[in-house]
Amino acid sequence: MKRKLVFVATIHRNAERMFPAILRMADTHDIVVVCAGQVSANTDYEANRFTKILNKHTHLISEVYNSPPITSLGGLAHSKFRNQCIDIFKKKIEHKKTDIVVLDDSRDKVGLTELYRLCKKHGVPVVANSHGNEDKKRWNAVLTTGHNRFFDKLFVFGPKERDNLKEETKKDFFLLGGIPDNDCVKDLVRSNEYILVVVNFIMPAHKRDKWYLYDEKTLERMRLKELQEKIKKPVLFKLKHRFGHDLTPEITRLEKAIPEGLAYNIISEVENDFKLIEPAACVLSYGSTMCFKSIQAGIPTVIFEKLGDIGNFDDYYAKVKMGDDYFDFILNERKYEDQRVDFLERTVTGGVMNNASNLYASILYDVIEEGKK
Repeated sequence: MKRKLVFVATIHRNAERMFPAILRMADTHDIVVVCAGQVSANTDYEANRFTKILNKHTHLISEVYNSPPITSLGGLAHSKFRNQCIDIFKKKIEHKKTDIVVLDDSRDKVGLTELYRLCKKHGVPVVANSHGNEDKKRWNAVLTTGHNRFFDKLFVFGPKERDNLKEETKKDFFLLGGIPDNDCVKDLVRSNEYILVVVNFIMPAHKRDKWYLYDEKTLERMRLKELQEKIKKPVLFKLKHRFGHDLTPEITRLEKAIPEGLAYNIISEVENDFKLIEPAACVLSYGSTMCFKSIQAGIPTVIFEKLGDIGNFDDYYAKVKMGDDYFDFILNERKYEDQRVDFLERTVTGGVMNNASNLYASILYDVIEEGKK
């Protein structure tokens, strides 16, 4: 009889990243998925793509448990909700039959400290995953503070992030997992249909210190009209759908900021990131985790400073300041191929060969074996 692997999903974007590697273990383990908060099928959240992924792979999944719904991110802080999640951890997870628990995030929003206590009681290792691409000032609060509180080890994107966090914490509890979902780019066929602009914050209420909003001045300094004149492609603005946020005022504000005469479209939802980047001629963005996918796919990707976190893009060859001339990265992409490969080797495990799923699953097997000693 198979033993169990328990996967705890709390944010659809996070859960999507490593789930292909989790599914690879279905031959040896019963896959049990706990969907909590915004990922729960009981929560009304149209941007949640993870439920569709689960439905597509029911033949590989043993059980799925959904938390009660939340109506806002504030609901995560309510003791009643956390206790309901803890009830799932206590009553639905058979800890004595479980080999490992994998968390999709490095933050505790759903009572993970109690889950960790139960796992420690039964000798079950708990592995977390990096929340996302983070600047140094947030490393402790977002990435490492949960060590020995609700996880034993943490998957990070690649060697550079591991080395940075080892230096910061003076500890080594990091695993090199890459981004398994990005393996799909090996099947990508570029069609060069549009200039993809990945949008971060638009509203003044969301502005962080020293970051620019995507306002009229920013869009002008991104030189979108100049780029459009050079490559003759429309611009596609992709807004980030955040749980509990109404995008209507953001779209209205963005439309007012777009340069006059620019050919463009605005979207907020896509079936998956692969289908978003596959038609892109180039990508202009802040330091979004999604940009690792376009870089792995060989799509010219420019990262602008002060639009969001830079994090692992700190030494990226196409990182530019607002107003800089970045056109050569797009018009002469082959010239930068060696730098692209070098960046991926430093930054995203499995990012050159697009084999992170195999590497990630292999590491999970190693952690399981280590826990048996």
